[in-house]
Amino acid sequence: MEETIRPGAGSESVARLKLAPAPNQFTEKRMNYPAMHEEVRALRADRERVTDLLTRYPRVSNEEAGEILTFLRTGRHLDVGLLTSNVALRPNLDAFMEDHKSHFQVKWGETTLVIAGLAALIAILWLVVEAFA
Repeated sequence: MEETIRPGAGSESVARLKLAPAPNQFTEKRMNYPAMHEEVRALRADRERVTDLLTRYPRVSNEEAGEILTFLRTGRHLDVGLLTSNVALRPNLDAFMEDHKSHFQVKWGETTLVIAGLAALIAILWLVVEAFA
């Protein structure tokens, strides 16, 4: 039941509103959006999967090595940092990085894209300065 606040009413008549409960972001799903705990569980599963693969590193298939590469290159920074800070995995991770170092180098296309972006930014800034000069 709702009460309304009358103008000029004293503090003794402060209204108590019955509000609909807010959706719990950790247990409910919203339309076309997975719940937060499911995303966290999936990320943790990815990190745990890569941890498992790295513990048996020299004995992994090419597909599994691809999973490790994908995780290290595109994973969340926090997850990659947690993985790389694991002292028990360090020797296997170092061996993996050494064996696949060509995959971690900056590609020519990436370098070209950064240089083109910087050139475009400088050109835009120069045009703005010229327009207001």
